[in-house]
Amino acid sequence: MRWLSLRITNPLTELSNAFHRAEQGERNVIAKPDGPYDIAAMANGFNSMMKVLADREADLIQHKATLEDRVQERSAELAERNRELMGINAQLATANQEMEAFGYTVSHDLRGPVKSFEGFLALLCNEYGRQLPANAMEYIQWMQKSTEQMNALIEGLLSLARTSRAETQMADINLSQLAQPIADALLASNPSRKANITIEPDLMAHADIYQMTSVLQNLIGNAWKFTGKLAITEIVFGAEQVLPIDDCCAQH
Repeated sequence: MRWLSLRITNPLTELSNAFHRAEQGERNVIAKPDGPYDIAAMANGFNSMMKVLADREADLIQHKATLEDRVQERSAELAERNRELMGINAQLATANQEMEAFGYTVSHDLRGPVKSFEGFLALLCNEYGRQLPANAMEYIQWMQKSTEQMNALIEGLLSLARTSRAETQMADINLSQLAQPIADALLASNPSRKANITIEPDLMAHADIYQMTSVLQNLIGNAWKFTGKLAITEIVFGAEQVLPIDDCCAQH
């Protein structure tokens, strides 16, 4: 009877101790599969469970190490990108300073001759305006408009040079009023050319007036340039309504 009791109680005690050690956090615990079949099966089940837990813990440790390596790699890559960006920003700042200095130099060098030209035109009109034929006065008016455009371009150049320090001055502007003198100057530059430039009235936009003047100068100037070989030039500056995709699909 005592032997039977020991045959059962000892394995149970050892298995209970193994459970207790595992509960306390010990990982390398192995229960002896001794005693009756049921107790031995419980011990084997406990050992299988501990092996699964150990394997999972090892996988987690490996996964954590892999993640840490990746984090370090990404951190190193980000640090390198930051250094590259700092270098690019430094180059950009230098380029902006050089562009600003160039813009100021060019604009100031241009402003003096333009002002002198405006002064001579005003003097010519005041002193000899009544003695000049009508077509000569018309040419003078075209030149005065051209100097106004030149002043606008100079201001645009100055504004562009200041973009690294100052914000763009946005406002509601009449594009038609900006485009009309540009078109008039192009027509006056070649009176014998058969050309029509139509400016749709009261086209409005929210933009910087100096930058938009430069844009229109290039836009209409290119249209004038690349239609030079046509028998009759037709240039239209206007606006078209662009329908959203949903509206276009609804119409079909």
